[in-house]
Amino acid sequence: MSDQDNNTLLLLTEEMGKFRADMEHIDKAADKIAARTSRTIRFILALLVGLSLYLGYLVFSMASHLAIMLGHLDNMYAQFGFMSDDMQVITKSVGNIGSNITGMPVIAENMNVMSKDMLEMVNSVGTINHELFRMERSTGVIDVNTGEMALRFDNLNRAVNHISYNVNQMGKPFP
Repeated sequence: MSDQDNNTLLLLTEEMGKFRADMEHIDKAADKIAARTSRTIRFILALLVGLSLYLGYLVFSMASHLAIMLGHLDNMYAQFGFMSDDMQVITKSVGNIGSNITGMPVIAENMNVMSKDMLEMVNSVGTINHELFRMERSTGVIDVNTGEMALRFDNLNRAVNHISYNVNQMGKPFP
């Protein structure tokens, strides 16, 4: 082999050694990068698993709350049915009130007539009261007149007795 071939071989060996050292260095760096990437991927996968579990819990919780809400909605729907029935009863009652109120003008007219009659009765009672007062006064006058007549009858009775006595005296023989 010639010197030049030896030099070339030596140079090639050296360059291959450098290339190999560089490749080992790159391999070590790649191992470090792969380890970091692997850790990052594991962390991200663990985080995704945790978030998936949390998301599953949230979906389950939401489904539970939706089921409860549906139960409440069913109850509300039933209550609305009861309210609708009650409103129909109220509407019917209001209609009955409307038909029953048709007699109110007649009742009001009768009440006015009764009021007038009561006013006339009050006036009549006032007149009766006035007449009773006059009768009472007349009765008082009659009482006074009766008393006076009694006195006059008493005086008349005395006068008649006196006349009777005088007639008896005159009817006696003279002594």
